[in-house]
Amino acid sequence: MTTAPANLERKVRQLDNDVHSIHEILDQLRSTQTRMAATQARQGNRLDELAQHLEAHDQRFDAVDQRFDAVDSRLDDVLVLLRSR
Repeated sequence: MTTAPANLERKVRQLDNDVHSIHEILDQLRSTQTRMAATQARQGNRLDELAQHLEAHDQRFDAVDQRFDAVDSRLDDVLVLLRSR
């Protein structure tokens, strides 16, 4: 009969240790999750910055493209004049 209470006490201690281990794992997961959320926020901010830079370059390329279209049109006019001679 004395082994039953000792066995029960051992099981309770083991369960208590298991609960503490689970809490440690959960704390580590929370810490990792917090770090990952911060990293993702920084990456999101950086992606927004890059998107703004790309938009600025896109606008510049559109302006250059319009200028080339104008030059192309003038060259077409010059070719028409040269061919008509």
